[in-house]
Amino acid sequence: MKEAAYATAQQLLDALRADQDHPGKAAAIDHAEHLQRAVHAFHMEGVRFRSYTLHRMLTQDQAGFGDASRQAYEALRRALEAIGLATK
Repeated sequence: MKEAAYATAQQLLDALRADQDHPGKAAAIDHAEHLQRAVHAFHMEGVRFRSYTLHRMLTQDQAGFGDASRQAYEALRRALEAIGLATK
């Protein structure tokens, strides 16, 4: 199951990298990379912190992220919660 969450984190990274350029894109990619490493290590606090930060970045009104990135984040959030890692 952890492998599925890790793969879903990669899908989020791919979606973020394919998203349009805007000021928050690089920071979101950085947080997503850290989140993926936290998933690999099954580091609960790291997952919770990075997930919370990414959620805020992706859902702000002026964030500029596309639907694909937001949907990929939601898929990752569900995958993380399915293996017992809190995202909120």
